[in-house]
Amino acid sequence: MNKLCEIRVPHTIERLGKEKRYAFIVNEGRIFDNSPIKDPSMEPGEKDLERVSSFLSAISPVAYKDSWGGEVEVSNKASDPSTYDNWDKPGGPQEHMDPLAMKGAVIITKLIQENLKPTDKLDKEGVEIAEQMRKINPFHAGVAAGLHDLGRELSHIFETTELVGGSLANKIGIR
Repeated sequence: MNKLCEIRVPHTIERLGKEKRYAFIVNEGRIFDNSPIKDPSMEPGEKDLERVSSFLSAISPVAYKDSWGGEVEVSNKASDPSTYDNWDKPGGPQEHMDPLAMKGAVIITKLIQENLKPTDKLDKEGVEIAEQMRKINPFHAGVAAGLHDLGRELSHIFETTELVGGSLANKIGIR
C-alpha cells in the first residue's frame, strides 16, 4: 500500500482538495526522523539547517508539480489571494524561508547573545531573562525560522496558513 494513503488528513484539508499535497509534505518530513528537529534530547546544529533546506526544496510547489506531475494552483485567485507563481523567484516565499529567515535567525540570535547587558547592570528579572537568552541555541532559532511558514506550502489564505502549518508540524512530529 502507498505510504501516502496511510496518512490521516484533516477534514479541512480534504475540503481544500489538497489531501495529496498534505500527505506528500508529511511523508517528506521523514527527513527529520532521528534529528534534533523532532528529538528534544538532541541539540540542533548546522546540519539541521541543511536538513530544513533540503526539506523545503523537496516540498516546494515547483518540485511537487515536477515530481508528481500534479496540479499546483498557481493562479487560483478566487480562493487564494496570492499565487505560487513567484515561489522560487528572488524575493519569493522559498527565499524568504531559506535562506533569509533561517540564516537571519542564527545571526540575530548570536548578535543578541553577544550584546546582552552585563548582569551587574540588571535587576533580578533582567538577569533571569539574560540567562535564558544566553541558553538559546542559534541553530534551533534558525530551524524554527526556516519552518515558520510551513502552512504556505498549502495555502496563503490569511489565518489558514498558521492552522495548516501547525497541523503539518504536529503530523510530522516537529517540536
